[in-house]
Amino acid sequence: MIIVFSLLSLSCKEKNDKFGYADNVLDYKIVDTNEQVNYLLGGLVLSECETVSINNCLFDLCYNDNKDRIISIICKDKLYSTVEGIRVGSSLQEIKGVTNNIVTSKDGWKNVIEIPISKWSAVFDSRIKTSDSSKVKFLYYEPI
Repeated sequence: MIIVFSLLSLSCKEKNDKFGYADNVLDYKIVDTNEQVNYLLGGLVLSECETVSINNCLFDLCYNDNKDRIISIICKDKLYSTVEGIRVGSSLQEIKGVTNNIVTSKDGWKNVIEIPISKWSAVFDSRIKTSDSSKVKFLYYEPI
């Protein structure tokens, strides 16, 4: 879990940081949303998740059934940027600038493209045909 948090903290920029990454000190806290967050993951398996804040960015950490291992991380926060510079709201055209991968289906979601260096996947709205102007709806990561 430390490796995952290190990855997140190094890639999350502060709102006022224009010239590089935010402070590498891990600012991890559980965010009380007063609602349970669930996602359909890995072949439509419902996974319970909790929202956490790391360096002012929000992430949903989803756990296995025993709740002893993170199986996926979902980010809908526009402040977070992958090492390639991809974030929620980036266009498919921007992603094509960092990968030759194609849009495909993954874990039951349509319109997904893997970003090769960071290993995040960019997910687009599955109700709309994906084009170069399509915007990333959220980012999805599966820790090893």
